[in-house]
Amino acid sequence: MLSERTLSKIRSLGLDANGYLTVCTIVQEAIDDSRPATKQTTALALTLPADWPADYQEVFWKKYPAKKSKKEAMKAIDKVAFAGKTKWLDLIIGLDAYIISREVQRGFVKHPATWLNKECWKDESGPGEGTSGGPRGTKDGGPGFFEIAAGLD
Repeated sequence: MLSERTLSKIRSLGLDANGYLTVCTIVQEAIDDSRPATKQTTALALTLPADWPADYQEVFWKKYPAKKSKKEAMKAIDKVAFAGKTKWLDLIIGLDAYIISREVQRGFVKHPATWLNKECWKDESGPGEGTSGGPRGTKDGGPGFFEIAAGLD
């Protein structure tokens, strides 16, 4: 809303309605032109890396062992995809390793968004980590709690 002072100045110019509208249009264009260009952050401005499949969300969701908090998981995988720093194959190989890890085989599965946000596909597996039938020792290959406890009998 224009102030009374501004309206008074416009009236003093002796403009008719069309003249007034023309001035308003020119002023608005000048204001718009003077504003710095904003960085476009819409989904249309983002480009999916070439090695990622178009249906990457569905592929990930079907493969992930815990179907929890899908909305957050989809946001997280979009973030990973559009950052352009992770190859699809690296993510899937990491997911495959996680799926067969002892942690998952024992039923301790991270929420998919957590797994993605923490970049867990980059985690390295220790000895016996990649299979459910491997030794039950610690990550460094030494005896674990159960092996030590069994020796105390």
